[in-house]
Amino acid sequence: MESMVQEVTNRFFRSLQIEESLFEVFCYLESYFPMTNVHLAVFNTQKKYIHYLASATKNGGRLIDREISLSPQAYEEGLKFTPGTVKIAFKATTSSLIHESIINSDADYIPSVFKNNRNFSLMVMTMDLGDPLIGFCNMSTPGLDMYSPELKKKFFSLYRPVNSALLNLLQHMAVKKQNSILMNEKKHLLHQIGRPSYMELIGTEGGLANVMKKINQVARIHTPVLLTGETGTGKEVFANAIHQISPFNDGPMISINCGAIPPALIESELFGYEKGAFTGAGDRKAGYFEQADNGTLFLDEIGELPLASQVKLLRVLQEKVFFRVGGQEYVPMNARIVAATHNNLEAMVKKRLFREDLWFRLNVFPIHLPPLRDRKEDIPELVTYFLSKKRVDMHLTFTPRVEPGAMERLLSHHWPGNIRELENCVERNLITCEGKPLTFQDLMPSKPVAPIETAPDKRMPPLDDVIVAHIQAALSRSNGRVGGENGAAQMLGLNKSTLWGKIRKYGIDVHHR
Repeated sequence: MESMVQEVTNRFFRSLQIEESLFEVFCYLESYFPMTNVHLAVFNTQKKYIHYLASATKNGGRLIDREISLSPQAYEEGLKFTPGTVKIAFKATTSSLIHESIINSDADYIPSVFKNNRNFSLMVMTMDLGDPLIGFCNMSTPGLDMYSPELKKKFFSLYRPVNSALLNLLQHMAVKKQNSILMNEKKHLLHQIGRPSYMELIGTEGGLANVMKKINQVARIHTPVLLTGETGTGKEVFANAIHQISPFNDGPMISINCGAIPPALIESELFGYEKGAFTGAGDRKAGYFEQADNGTLFLDEIGELPLASQVKLLRVLQEKVFFRVGGQEYVPMNARIVAATHNNLEAMVKKRLFREDLWFRLNVFPIHLPPLRDRKEDIPELVTYFLSKKRVDMHLTFTPRVEPGAMERLLSHHWPGNIRELENCVERNLITCEGKPLTFQDLMPSKPVAPIETAPDKRMPPLDDVIVAHIQAALSRSNGRVGGENGAAQMLGLNKSTLWGKIRKYGIDVHHR
């Protein structure tokens, strides 16, 4: 028996892929036990679910990684399992825990002997993994009374290697998940370099008082939030503020720009994919929804999401579950959703460029961020903040000062680029001031451009119509060619992928000229 324990230990730790090592163990134990399959699972007594980890049969091992919620009856039955023991069970109907967690499942990894509710024998070894987790190793085979007290004792002799393997697996899975989150955060931070990343919210008692009131009202509940406002108003900063004061602030804050993901990759980026789902999918990858588990997922520029992806997003928001690409098992969605856009989604809905049902789902609690021209009382404080921040970032050897009267120039400007334009203005003047007080002479007072007067019986065409006509004209000149030399993208001064995004957004037929 000692040699069996040693061999099982060796086989469990030959590979970090639990499905591979479990299959090795299965092949070895077939000569000691009547068995057609073996499962590893964890019972979470706090969250009331069974987490199936892996299984093995004569056909090979399989990573399952699926959580199955339990009814109150099955949960109470699970609590009766004492860690450090082995139980023998017969027939599925004798156990509501087995019946719910295995037989009621339609997953293809469940042995047919369970699904068909035929007579079978089952041995369950229960292990202490530390509160609130209880480990299970299940061994089963068709027929009644297939496991004797001697086999039960022999199975229990494997407690230590199986318990160690389970602990090692859980730690490995946690590290992989954390690494995936950290890699995404690293990409996000690299994406932020050169852009405003300030955490302070200037104007909470001035022009942003109403915004902060709404943020405090909604941050502590799970309701989706839709941030609207012009480009440069700091929507990502406010999304982060919602995350920081929410109950999810211990979880990750994952930010993605919906308009920056190539359409062909949107589904795999959002929902992840299984190993072998497509060429190049060498291992399972968690998508943004999964990476944001128990945290916040910020969907910036939601108006740029293609219609096909909008359908899938709506389904996730409604059902709170999703499938990885190439997967057949549900993955729960526990992320808080904050979306943002500078587009008028209501107008896009009328033009059928954005799904009405998705808009209703996201527009539960809209928060509009005012443009800088409507909160000019905050400009002096913003300038002070940017001067302090840029002095550190630019390694200045002098203390920046603003010339008397220069602030009036800033207050008289219209700021079409909002806070981002103000920050760039401060940085530009710090570069050219040569240590002297900042004058902002390059910033002339401006006013909103007056609309062009038109005849009473004529109206200006909508901007979207103008954009569509302009793209169609370029496609006509290029004979339908989008990229490459003399293509429509080159004529319009756009990147090819950007133009393709607009073609999809507006539903333009590249072949119709």
